[in-house]
Amino acid sequence: MNFIRELKHKIKEIPSHYVVMGVILIVMLVIGSFISRTIKERNRLDNHTYQDAAKVYEQRTFDEAIQRDGHILAQGLLKAISPISDKTTGEQYLIAQVLLEKYKVPEKFADGSDAYYEDLRNKKEGTWHEISREDHTSKYLEFMGHHFLLEDLHLATKKTMRDIDEYTRETFSYLPATVQGTLYLEIRDGEIKTMVFNSEQTIEDLSQGTNPNKGVLGFWIFWWVLIAALLSAVFFFHHRIRSFIEK
Repeated sequence: MNFIRELKHKIKEIPSHYVVMGVILIVMLVIGSFISRTIKERNRLDNHTYQDAAKVYEQRTFDEAIQRDGHILAQGLLKAISPISDKTTGEQYLIAQVLLEKYKVPEKFADGSDAYYEDLRNKKEGTWHEISREDHTSKYLEFMGHHFLLEDLHLATKKTMRDIDEYTRETFSYLPATVQGTLYLEIRDGEIKTMVFNSEQTIEDLSQGTNPNKGVLGFWIFWWVLIAALLSAVFFFHHRIRSFIEK
């Protein structure tokens, strides 16, 4: 009984802010564990989807596979039916997008000298603002003899950026008129529900899958930084309040 009374007494002596910090730590670790498991499960699900998908390398096999429900990984050439022509370069594109941006600083700095203006830019006092945008796309695509709408396809573009002058830049996002890559399709109830084209990886690359722990380490680094910030905030405000009361 004496031991229990002493234990209760010692618990009462623990500062209240330490109790709050302990509760925050436990809650954040529980939430972090749940998110971590979710990330791992998502990676495993993606791996399972690609590994079980039908692997297609020929048009005849693709014609048959696309008639059935399931997942398909098909490797081939994606073509623009009506490619976009660039008169300047003579090249043809499936997608050609030009974004022009101007760097602006807040109005209160507008009367500064050029040197001061440049210093503000280096300090990232301003932001880039869109001036104009041109979007040119080929509406219809062909893959292994089948036609698809561009808007139905998840497609990553390549980008190049150049500075027109010190405060103006141009970003060119594009895809050539023909692109070799891997097309992933999910077909349910006789309809294509998901369609993603990957120009960077082959069927073998996607089938190998990713490490189930991919992204977990980065998440935990971020999470521990967040936990440390929360605990520091509790500790800081406790001492500020205590100092205010003792005055």
